[in-house]
Amino acid sequence: MASEIRLPELVDPRIRDSFDLDQLQTIVTIVKWCTQREGQARPSIKQVLRLLYESSDPMHSGFLQAVEDEEYEGSEERGRRSKGKMHRSDGVFHRGWKISCFIKYIKTYIIHMDKSAMPAPFSTHHDWYMSTLSSLSSPDGISPVHLYSYKYVMDGFSAVLSQTHLDQLEKLPGHVSTFPESYGHLHTTHTPKFLGLNKHSGLWPAGKFGDDIIIGVLDTGIWPESESFNDRNMPPVPERWRGMCETGTEFNTSHCNKKLLELASLAKG
Repeated sequence: MASEIRLPELVDPRIRDSFDLDQLQTIVTIVKWCTQREGQARPSIKQVLRLLYESSDPMHSGFLQAVEDEEYEGSEERGRRSKGKMHRSDGVFHRGWKISCFIKYIKTYIIHMDKSAMPAPFSTHHDWYMSTLSSLSSPDGISPVHLYSYKYVMDGFSAVLSQTHLDQLEKLPGHVSTFPESYGHLHTTHTPKFLGLNKHSGLWPAGKFGDDIIIGVLDTGIWPESESFNDRNMPPVPERWRGMCETGTEFNTSHCNKKLLELASLAKG
């Protein structure tokens, strides 16, 4: 089945360290809708599991066993359970599973909102955004998924939405603009040469080689212990810095220093 459909991949934000069977059913429902083909019935759950398995990276042997054994219809999941919960380490799902889905059906969006339009009953903009998402009707049975709320560079939030959700959202008071998820591509690994900078003359030395400049980088993952992040002989952190260092699954606040100012996980999307 998966070989017959070439679709964009979307990392499903619902997948956590553990999730209940209702959430599993939601994931399955998404795949059913996304793989429905014109003039054909929706695929069976076994076909859905097969599609998820073939779309996964990395492959997971426990998932294959679930595909072989399962005809799940609401409660007959064969993976191990603990008080009604399915754990990532116990079988079928783990962090990084991908779902293939029609881009026109569900997609991640950044929604720019006008903060002055927030109704008086709400104490925070985040509460307003969450209420807005929960007010959207979901005739297909798939609810919108909130990812992040924003309040510094812009006011708004990001969410996984169907086209039905987006059509409703864009008609609501306070909506300013919509930005579909996009991907950037590496242009060069030799930035100074690419920009025509010379270490002996010109803008680079005149600007003290970026001294006192704070740079924000989105990366797929770094190794904070690397010698590259040693802050030996680095000047103090600029006083204007207002960021913070988060604790993640494999790093803590002790990894931040005068060179690596902030660590933050943006795994939701």
